[in-house]
Amino acid sequence: MDADSYNILIIGGGVIGMSVALNAAEMGFGPIAVLERDHVGSGSSGLSASIVSRQFSTVADIQLRAYGYARFDELERLEQLPFTRNGYIELGGLDTDEAVFEQALELQRQLSVGDTSILNREELGRAVPHLRTSDIRFGFCDPTAGFTDGYLVSTALAGRARERGVRIVQNATVRGSKTDGGLVLLETDAGTFSATTVVNAAGPWAQRVGDILGAPVKLIPQRHEICLVSLDSDLPYHMPFVLEPEWRNDPFRLYVRHEGPKLLLVGLHTDQLDALPVEDPDTYIRTPDEEYVERVGERLLARFPRLPNPAFVRGWAGLYPLSVDGYPVVGRHPSNPQIFLAIGAGSSGIQMAPTIGRLAAETLRYGQPLEPSLASIVNPTRPGSGVG
Repeated sequence: MDADSYNILIIGGGVIGMSVALNAAEMGFGPIAVLERDHVGSGSSGLSASIVSRQFSTVADIQLRAYGYARFDELERLEQLPFTRNGYIELGGLDTDEAVFEQALELQRQLSVGDTSILNREELGRAVPHLRTSDIRFGFCDPTAGFTDGYLVSTALAGRARERGVRIVQNATVRGSKTDGGLVLLETDAGTFSATTVVNAAGPWAQRVGDILGAPVKLIPQRHEICLVSLDSDLPYHMPFVLEPEWRNDPFRLYVRHEGPKLLLVGLHTDQLDALPVEDPDTYIRTPDEEYVERVGERLLARFPRLPNPAFVRGWAGLYPLSVDGYPVVGRHPSNPQIFLAIGAGSSGIQMAPTIGRLAAETLRYGQPLEPSLASIVNPTRPGSGVG
């Protein structure tokens, strides 16, 4: 069977795959196709809390998100993408080192990013009236942060990519690959496709896809649960994204944010790379555990004791596709340069997707990202990247 031929084939129709496709099309790469195993935005992207913030403590972390924030502004303006700027507050406990947050605040000011500030206990009480602050010293606040919808981001990017000539093939699970005459041939449920470069942007399935492509990667898919909680009455303000401090005896941090009228989105976050691993991204349990729901409820009532009769409505579980060092991996595979990687963004995939797409297109065109401070972080050959 003859193969449909492209300059670039992208495996994965989530926010990162679609962002790679759009940026590559904008840079004039010629025929491009995206192969999605299900439908656009059906994987981790559509199950995310979809936080968009630039509130971080290193130059690279801030820059990875700042470009993405500007693109979300653009998508909101041009594509009517929902982008609710309800703010982001990271709480500092009684034993939290405030100097760390002061350094981050100064760095963000130097980079002219956001409008961050450090709120004292009284200011926190005014900003979030339902918040219990007796064990809190301060909050690191970005009032310009917010949230969007990962599924709608994926479809908005897909729409813009299609306008620029990108073909999107859904229900196209990749089953096999081989190299023939300098081209990579992919056998899929939707037919045979070939390209000079194949981009692995398969999210939690990137490790499986890497094995099929003969370009292995190490990925840690983590299962994370989210709960929707209803209230008897609407709050007189939009609940910002509030993240509890890091407690010494508990690696999981409560977070809560506005979701809609009389509705909050609540969960427990951890930065531990070895937590909650999933062996098979196709068979993990997609509903929250009863024990988890009870734990979230207890933590929510302890931190927000005066909420109007909160009650669990429903929930779901999604996957964080983390690299082994927690940073995204962008660039050509060191053992197979025809395979390009855009993987491992984990819990920050939504907010970093536009930047990852740009870095991928720049690397495909120029051999490396144009921003030097990002090149070493996203390079697949960096120590601990899990690629090699």
